[in-house]
Amino acid sequence: MKTFRFLVTVFAVIFSIVSISGNSQAEPPKVGDEAPNFTVSSTLGHEIDYYRDYYGKHHLVLSFIANAFGPNCSDDIKGHGRVNYLYERLNTKVLVINRDDVETNRQFKEAHWFQFPFGSSVTARVGQVYGVYPNVVHHARPRFLRKTFVIDKAGIIRYTHGGVFGDVKGATPDYQEILNVLIDLEKEFQQNEKVGGQS
Repeated sequence: MKTFRFLVTVFAVIFSIVSISGNSQAEPPKVGDEAPNFTVSSTLGHEIDYYRDYYGKHHLVLSFIANAFGPNCSDDIKGHGRVNYLYERLNTKVLVINRDDVETNRQFKEAHWFQFPFGSSVTARVGQVYGVYPNVVHHARPRFLRKTFVIDKAGIIRYTHGGVFGDVKGATPDYQEILNVLIDLEKEFQQNEKVGGQS
């Protein structure tokens, strides 16, 4: 009887530990933090690597969405598409990441004539690193939360928006706000480059 009670206690402790670790989630990166590096399969036909493709070259609007072809997600990305020419003038690239496979993202991209790539994080690894993979499971295959990051070309997160579970309306990107951040970034970097050239 004592042995049985001991085993029950042990299993209860183990179950509690597993439950806690399963529901835990790393703190999402915030403004001022160094952007975590990532590598994802993409619609470009090759993997995208943050450090290789963006760091030191371009600012990045990194947009996480739940899935391709979803109404809210489609509207988010169409908005980025409408102002993408302004992003380009501000030395900024756009990358959209979700958990769909590359082929689904390719079809989505081509259906709307988007001029920027889509990344496929099927295993959800990138979403976990950026804190957009929910720890409350409401789907058989959990989707990413909708969230936008602006990462400057020095690899620092300068802006975030969205990423709150259940806040559908609040996750919609504020494109004017993003553009204002990018304008300030370009002024800052150009000024730094001038000061560096004079020293």
